[in-house]
Amino acid sequence: MFTIMNPAVTIRLFSAAVPATLIAINSLFFPGNTTYWIFLLVVTMMFGYLHFFIGTVYQIKGILKNKNKNRLALYFVLLSLGALLSAVYLIQNNLGIILGICTIAYFVLHVFLNEYTFLNREVSFKVSYSFLISFLALFAPLFFVSLQHPAFFYDFKLTYPVLSSENMMTILNTSYSVSFLQALSIASVFGFTLLAPYLAFKQINVTTAAATFCLGLVATFVIVVGVPVNFVYMLHFVLVYHFVLLFLIFYLYFKHKNPPALRDYLNLHVVAVVFILVVYLVPLFIDGQNIALSIKDSIFNFGVFLTVSLMHISVSFLNEPWFLAGLKKYRLIKADTV
Repeated sequence: MFTIMNPAVTIRLFSAAVPATLIAINSLFFPGNTTYWIFLLVVTMMFGYLHFFIGTVYQIKGILKNKNKNRLALYFVLLSLGALLSAVYLIQNNLGIILGICTIAYFVLHVFLNEYTFLNREVSFKVSYSFLISFLALFAPLFFVSLQHPAFFYDFKLTYPVLSSENMMTILNTSYSVSFLQALSIASVFGFTLLAPYLAFKQINVTTAAATFCLGLVATFVIVVGVPVNFVYMLHFVLVYHFVLLFLIFYLYFKHKNPPALRDYLNLHVVAVVFILVVYLVPLFIDGQNIALSIKDSIFNFGVFLTVSLMHISVSFLNEPWFLAGLKKYRLIKADTV
């Protein structure tokens, strides 16, 4: 087991180290600095757009090679359109906070579904959906608590308005009940502390169960005592961890199972990185370039990022075995399609 899991553990530790390092720099040298919070958000968005672009390219290539490509292409368009319209509706009705909360929860679910697929397919480590998805009950409360941290109160243009704590609570209470959210957080993290260790004990081993239980106790302490949780830190860590991990997973996949395709995979990343950097940096050095500034402000807008995230996660279900099984069951695709 150790031999099988070692690569998985290694790339996870590296993936976690990337965002953790940037967060540590902020905590040590720029505590409470909103400029650094914006830097973390921009880095997150850069990683995200890279991830979304590469993922879309390979997903479309996979669909075009499929026997039922027309039907899958239709579902790709419908899922994208549904996510786009949902995001536009929330933004147009001044429900950006709800869009953010829903997208984050959706994204965490997406992360765990990807983890499940990787563990089962790539390292033959059998664990149920129920165990991994139970971690939603751990991360959701921490995100709920972090919504009350000053780091949460930036607008879509990544600027921090000057707000008192009273104004912050007023903004939140116009979208949802803060007291209800706190009660839900406590109930959720208690549920995780009771359920996840049991699932770990039944499906993995005693050591994993004990570690999971301790994790639940720490989260319970944070929520019950009211320890402030930095929203930007959580958002940056979860998303960048996922983006780096998926890059490494597919890098290793191409390296070991399809070496000729590895160069194309890396070249595609280089092209995307250069494009993203040009879009972001060029307006900083050129005066009077309104078009360049407009493009930059449009792309590095958190409302746009949340919308694209919602679309990416929705179409990614077409990669999930359970989703494809459902399409086959209801004869929405042929049984031998995938």
